[in-house]
Amino acid sequence: MVNFSELFKASSHLCKFSPDGKYVASGVQYRLVIRDVSTLQILQLFTCLDQIQHIEWSSDSLFIFCAMYKRGIVQVRTS
Repeated sequence: MVNFSELFKASSHLCKFSPDGKYVASGVQYRLVIRDVSTLQILQLFTCLDQIQHIEWSSDSLFIFCAMYKRGIVQVRTS
């Protein structure tokens, strides 16, 4: 038997797994959503200053970086 999670919206290039494999981050417009990989439950929800154009994890999976190129801003959040 196959179990499926509920669908969630994400921009195709704005979805990244954390290096430790525990989290998945997705960006939709101004929002950054951190989910648990095993359950897809939302763990953190952040609102950024502008539309997110790039997301990247730190190598230890403790921080996530959101780049907003229009404003020349990078916001750093904790996972």
